[in-house]
Amino acid sequence: MAHPVLSAGERWVQQGRHWVDTYDLVRISVGRRGRRRRVLHFEDGSGRRIRAYPYKEARSANPNMWKLVLAGIMDSAASGRCDPSTEAVRLLDIPRELVINEDSVRRADREFVSTGLVVIALGLFVVFLGIDSSRMLWTAGGAATVVVFGFLTYRVIRR
Repeated sequence: MAHPVLSAGERWVQQGRHWVDTYDLVRISVGRRGRRRRVLHFEDGSGRRIRAYPYKEARSANPNMWKLVLAGIMDSAASGRCDPSTEAVRLLDIPRELVINEDSVRRADREFVSTGLVVIALGLFVVFLGIDSSRMLWTAGGAATVVVFGFLTYRVIRR
C-alpha cells in the first residue's frame, strides 16, 4: 500500500487530499498503527482533519518540512485554543508551561494525581509487608515512597 504524499507550507500541512491550518489547530492526539508506529491526528478550527499523519516518517524524511509543522503546532498549543492530548505533549516535547488550554492542564493534573494515588497505595502495601515480615528496610522504603508521592500529589491538587 502506497503512503499518501506529505507536504507542508508556512501555515498548513497536507496528507493526500486532506490538509489543516497548523496555526489554528484545536485538537492534537496520538494514535498507533501496529505495535510501534505512532501517528498524529490533527483538527483545525474550521473542522478540517488529518487522521494518521505518520510522525516518525514525516520527522525523518524531511526535517525542514517537519520544522514548519512543529512551529505551527507549538503556536497552536500556546494560543490556548488547542487541546493537545497528554501523549501528544510528551511525544512532541511541547513544554508544559506552553500548554495553556484549561482542559489539557486539568487532564494532565488528573493523570498525575491518579498515578500518585496508585504509587501511594503501593507504598502503603510495602510498608505493611515490611511490618508483617519484620524487615525495616522495606518499611522505611515504603514509608518514604508514601511521603514523597503524597507531598507531590498534594501540591498538584492545591494548584
